[in-house]
Amino acid sequence: MARPTEYLMSTEAVSECSVLVWSRSSIVSLTKQHPILLENALMIASDYFAAYRDLLVAASHHTASERIAQVLAKLSRELGHRGFEGTVVNVSNEELANEANVTIFTVSRTLGEWQRKGLVLKRRGQVVVRSPEGLVGRTAETFL
Repeated sequence: MARPTEYLMSTEAVSECSVLVWSRSSIVSLTKQHPILLENALMIASDYFAAYRDLLVAASHHTASERIAQVLAKLSRELGHRGFEGTVVNVSNEELANEANVTIFTVSRTLGEWQRKGLVLKRRGQVVVRSPEGLVGRTAETFL
């Protein structure tokens, strides 16, 4: 960018990690030497735009339980790890609520219903998804 901007978002690590930070001048210099870096940045920006579009569509066309199911299925595929009882996803009710654009109370009530139906197991800071495929593609009536 021609001029520096304010930070648009922040990140919180949920496990130990390393972070690499480049100065603006270093990034500009690297993109001049390696144009593919700029192309990659534009692809990433495009992916974020598509994700934002998907959030807007979901908020206006899907029920709260459908949005929670979609978020949980995606987290299960991308961040979950296989356990004895299913796929373990380290996620809190608050994090699920933020990602699905619903209240914490809606997440709690919905997960409670799904637990009674055997679709998930809820633990402190974790959700065990018994079948990610079983969550996606269901109607609101199927969930509750």
